[in-house]
Amino acid sequence: MTGFRSPLRHETSRPTPGETIRDSAIMSGFPAQLSEPLGRLFPLGVIVAELEATVGVEALWPEEIRDSEGFAPKRVREFAGGRVCARRALAELGHEGVALRRGADRRPIWPDGIVGSITHSNGYCAAAAAPARSFRAIGLDAERVGVERGLWPQICLPAEIDWLESLPGQLRTTAATLIFSAKEAFYKCLCGVGSGWLEFHDIAVRIEGTELTENGTLLGELRHSNACGVSTSRALAGGFRIDGDLVMTGWALTTDRPGEAGEP
Repeated sequence: MTGFRSPLRHETSRPTPGETIRDSAIMSGFPAQLSEPLGRLFPLGVIVAELEATVGVEALWPEEIRDSEGFAPKRVREFAGGRVCARRALAELGHEGVALRRGADRRPIWPDGIVGSITHSNGYCAAAAAPARSFRAIGLDAERVGVERGLWPQICLPAEIDWLESLPGQLRTTAATLIFSAKEAFYKCLCGVGSGWLEFHDIAVRIEGTELTENGTLLGELRHSNACGVSTSRALAGGFRIDGDLVMTGWALTTDRPGEAGEP
């Protein structure tokens, strides 16, 4: 399996055929909501749905239940919540009632012509989906605030640590969580079009502007050419949102700028 060499969760994939149609009314008992604020993390055309509620195996369809066999109860809830959000986003793109299978590489198998990304963090789930004619890949991540100073050297580059230390003490854990989430989402986006391993230190992230705000723009770049099988000619632009103890980040690779992200 490709990814960070740290045990991080991620669900994202390149578009793959193989959808199963169901009655969309099944979704009505588990309503994920479309999120305009999260949609603004991305260029126009990306649909994001979120859910801050507990759902279980009853929210899954038979194929998905088979895919979740052997999961711990917490993992089943995360898996189900992510699928509920993905179905809500997919319905906006004309793919109602789709069972989202799990591939051999553990990534969701999105309907043909769709790219997407799923995230979950301690009772919160979200999913983003977009048409493959406009987007090569997208990456969405959500994290609860909690990246303490002891983890900084594993996640952050020296310049990123310098930025964290320049902030007021009460903001540093939130800002460190933002860097962590941004690198997670950045990888999830790139692995939609590439392959291979990335270390946290392979990705450089900075916040546009001098202050940490609730919403803002991220700039990210690979420090090594062709890392993860993808080359980029300039820094990629992404977005972030901070809502209480929840940090959310997103990146997109558009089809009109191969290897580069569209402007948020």
